[in-house]
Amino acid sequence: MENEARFGMSLRGFLRVIFKRQNTIVLFFGVTVCTVAVASVVATPTYEATAQVLVKVGMEAVYTPTLPTRDTEQIVRVDRQQQINSEIEILRSRFLAQRVVDSLRPEVIYKDLDNSGGGFLSNLFRATEGDQSPTQSNGDSIIEKAVTNLQKNTTIGAVKSSDVINVSFRHTDPQVAAKVVNTLVDLYLDRRLHVHKNPDSYTFLRDQSQIMENELQRSAESLNTFKKEHDITSLQEERTVLLKQQADLRTKVVELELKERELLTKYTDQSRLVQGVRDEIGLVRNKVVELERRQTRLNQIEREFNRIQQEVEVDRENFRLYLTKFKESRILSSMDPGKMSNVSVIEPAQAPLKPVSPNIVLNMILAVFIGGVGAFGLAFFSEYMAENLEGAEDVEEHLRLPVLASIPQIKLPRDG
Repeated sequence: MENEARFGMSLRGFLRVIFKRQNTIVLFFGVTVCTVAVASVVATPTYEATAQVLVKVGMEAVYTPTLPTRDTEQIVRVDRQQQINSEIEILRSRFLAQRVVDSLRPEVIYKDLDNSGGGFLSNLFRATEGDQSPTQSNGDSIIEKAVTNLQKNTTIGAVKSSDVINVSFRHTDPQVAAKVVNTLVDLYLDRRLHVHKNPDSYTFLRDQSQIMENELQRSAESLNTFKKEHDITSLQEERTVLLKQQADLRTKVVELELKERELLTKYTDQSRLVQGVRDEIGLVRNKVVELERRQTRLNQIEREFNRIQQEVEVDRENFRLYLTKFKESRILSSMDPGKMSNVSVIEPAQAPLKPVSPNIVLNMILAVFIGGVGAFGLAFFSEYMAENLEGAEDVEEHLRLPVLASIPQIKLPRDG
């Protein structure tokens, strides 16, 4: 029961404050709503033009190794988020904003820029500069203001879960808004090609091709000289003859050793026949050693020949690869840059028909909400700050005294 009484008293007090401060509530609410309504109607409408560009894999995302390999395939390196972020940063760059202002002229984009550039003291200081005239300074100031305003009113962002970038610009004139966006996109397409291309690639590959050609000529000349010096054309035939001679001599050594054993069964070691056979065996073995030395020499010549020949093949392959890359680079440099772009415009900006601000409906909803909350808040704050006693509840709460009776305020009729 006590809780219900307290709730009733609280609700009764709440309603009492509302009825007591109803004039304040109505006045604050009405002023707030009227002020927002008038401001929304009087405010200059702002239009937003938007263009959409699609980022896809193109020549900028293809990586060609600086040193060509035997695998002539190109490597595609794609990090979608990083690529889109890079394109967004190019679009947001002050360089492009400056180019747009220079292309359309600041007085066309913003007609209400302050051409004075400051007050009397500012003009006096600029006039005292020896290397810059006041007119030039005012022009620079206007351009800087136009660039700053253009960047502030431009919104660039990626569409979630896609490769599309929205480019938007807000302006009081819908035609100017669309023109600024389309100019920005056009200048961006030219700028990004200049940023992504590698101007040194063509020169590097051309120089490397020439170096590889010289290396190939040098190694080919060394191979020809080596062939002439060692008569490489008959190298295999000489190897075959040496192997046959070695085989024949080894066979003869075996025969002479058998003959020596046979003679030793009949004669002593000092026998003239035995000594003659032994001398012949020594001569044959010396010839075998000499043939082995010649064969070792032939093996060395063959290894050196193979090394030089392999060097020629490597130089020829390197020259072929560099020459191929050089031709590809020359072809790409001659192509239409538009065919190499990995960004295309999905939808150019059109002059908007409806303004994005002020949003009268939304403003009125917010005005009603803020006016209502503010009005009730002001009423209770005024009640909290009031120091006079206006009812029996105030007397009992503040003076701790019971109220025996209360006399209502009676308005007497006026005498006619």
